[in-house]
Amino acid sequence: MKSIGNILLLIIGSRKYSCSGARHSILALVPSRLNPNRRADVAQAHIHGNRFYLDHLANVNTRINKSHSVLRGGSSGNNSTDKQIDQSSSKLKKIIIPTILSALVITLALNRKNISAINFKDELATRLDNLAVLGTPGIVMYIFAFMLWEITVGVTTPIETAAGMAFGLKHGIIANAIGKTSGAIIAFLLGKYVFKDFVEKKLEGNELMELVKDSIVKHPVRVSLIWRFSFLPEQIKNFGLAVLPVKTWQFISAVLMHGFPFTLLWTFVGNEMGLIVRGVMDSPSRTLKVLISGVYVFGFFISPSMVGLWVKGLRDEKMKKDEDAKNK
Repeated sequence: MKSIGNILLLIIGSRKYSCSGARHSILALVPSRLNPNRRADVAQAHIHGNRFYLDHLANVNTRINKSHSVLRGGSSGNNSTDKQIDQSSSKLKKIIIPTILSALVITLALNRKNISAINFKDELATRLDNLAVLGTPGIVMYIFAFMLWEITVGVTTPIETAAGMAFGLKHGIIANAIGKTSGAIIAFLLGKYVFKDFVEKKLEGNELMELVKDSIVKHPVRVSLIWRFSFLPEQIKNFGLAVLPVKTWQFISAVLMHGFPFTLLWTFVGNEMGLIVRGVMDSPSRTLKVLISGVYVFGFFISPSMVGLWVKGLRDEKMKKDEDAKNK
């Protein structure tokens, strides 16, 4: 009988119970007459149970460490896979884009006779007359379309010229001014409050953005105006200023001072081109020739020189600050 009690105690002691209270309750079920030295055996069972429990914890810890190492290896593998995917996609883009352009050029070359047979002058005049006949609804549709164009594409010169051809000088100026200004403001607000993180990430590391940050705090309207005169894409002119410390009214002031004179110019050009297309005028007026000459002078000499000197001044100021910081 004593041997039976010892066997039961060994079985109980070898169990991996983490709770000592559970072991006490099970050992208490063993009759004392089967095991007179029950207290000593209970203590021994405690020792065996704790040893098994510690071994169990060690095994669990080892498994966790192994799983962590596997996860680390897996994440690095995923990163390498992502890099390979990016590289393959960039290669595909390099192949697809030239292929599409080549196919377009070949198509135009093969159909050059059909294309040359089209009377673009009469076709354009017909389209513009149809748009002008709509009256106010046509102008409203144009304004909304121009807003979207300003936000997405941004090249405004041909659009403003077309409005002058379609609606005439007065209505063309109104439609162009509202469409371009409102589109620029909406793009600025979207960049400031909706896509700020995305724009900052895209423009991260841009030299001009880094140079402008300090200067635009001191002279926000002046810097915004020079920024608008630069040869940067229209999206960067709008969304770039949105992530800089520029208030909305300051941005609107710069847009009006920069954009409205060009709206007057291109609408006037479009109006005269529309009159020529419709056969009302035979040749451009002297005023138009003078304006076009002024645009060439300003666009190719004055504006690049002004922006270049401004950027040079910003770089010199930054170099001076860096030297002062080193000397300190």
